[in-house]
Amino acid sequence: MCLLKSKYSWLVAPGLWLTGVLALIIVWGVATPEWVQWHFDQDGASPVEVATVGLFFAQIGILWLVPPMPPSHKRTLVLSLFSLITLFAICR
Repeated sequence: MCLLKSKYSWLVAPGLWLTGVLALIIVWGVATPEWVQWHFDQDGASPVEVATVGLFFAQIGILWLVPPMPPSHKRTLVLSLFSLITLFAICR
């Protein structure tokens, strides 16, 4: 059975959030300041920045391929606005 179609699908978002927070806490606790600077601060060329841009592009595609709302004009507007905001984040 697919987790996203089960009656516990509402737990996916909090679970992903908690996993991300735990990953950040682990990196903060284990990594040295030099390691953090190397991986996060290279004037936009760090591995984390490159991965973030790729994930933003993936977010736009996923929003349109698997929309979180039923078909309507409102859905098109909301997806367009979220895509525009994500595009602004990419351009940053």
